[in-house]
Amino acid sequence: MNRVDLIGRLVKDPEIKTLQSGKMLARFKIAVRRDFKDPDGEYRSDFLQVISFSNVEAIGNYLKKGDRCAVIGRIQTGSYTNNDGQTIYTTDIYADRVEFLEKKS
Repeated sequence: MNRVDLIGRLVKDPEIKTLQSGKMLARFKIAVRRDFKDPDGEYRSDFLQVISFSNVEAIGNYLKKGDRCAVIGRIQTGSYTNNDGQTIYTTDIYADRVEFLEKKS
């Protein structure tokens, strides 16, 4: 089973793209705080790339940097070769559902 449920805050405004097929996608990064403190007593966060093919217009219109949202989806890994010939590995969250929780105060 490949399922992930996350709650986090947007690191920057979502990027909306229209693919050659005409399908739209929203891409954004969220910061998700870990549930435990590091040895210095501080909470750390993971920064996760989210891609959504549903509710793209609403995501673009209503989600902004600092807003809190919930993401339900799956993890997908991939790779590509950059301009220097190096293989870059990626891990993305493909959202089945994005819920708007609160605006940045």
